[in-house]
Amino acid sequence: MIVTLHEGPLSNSERGRGAKAWIKELTGIDVDKSDGYAFIGTFAGFGSTVEAQAGTHYLTYQDVVTGRGTLVNRRVKLYRVDVAGLVLAGEWDAGAAGGWALRVRDRIAAAMAAPTEDADALRAQVALWRKQRDALDAKIEEATSHLDIVVHIDVQAS
Repeated sequence: MIVTLHEGPLSNSERGRGAKAWIKELTGIDVDKSDGYAFIGTFAGFGSTVEAQAGTHYLTYQDVVTGRGTLVNRRVKLYRVDVAGLVLAGEWDAGAAGGWALRVRDRIAAAMAAPTEDADALRAQVALWRKQRDALDAKIEEATSHLDIVVHIDVQAS
């Protein structure tokens, strides 16, 4: 599936002086680590278009700073690729104090492990609904085939 990743703050002026921001394709979480290295994966580019399988996760990190560059928060978001495209799976404010990764690590791991709709099950459900719709259409056609219906549309300009 081809998806376009979240648009993030691309320039220093958009982020704020000294603020960091990154996005990473998340392949796992190392629960033995309590810093940003707990989030295993490869960095990606904000706004880039990538090919990813359903179930792939992307993690974004953004420092939130004042106009003077004072860190006031760290915003972390988890996105998941599913049949609908790229969807937000979780969002956390990790605060300005040290230990941000530890504060969100286990919640992100839980969000990654949360059950999602199985694409094959969704396709099977849609196929069943289409079959039922087609059967109803056939019944309607059979029941009304003997009727002569004429529709007159009178359009008047105003």
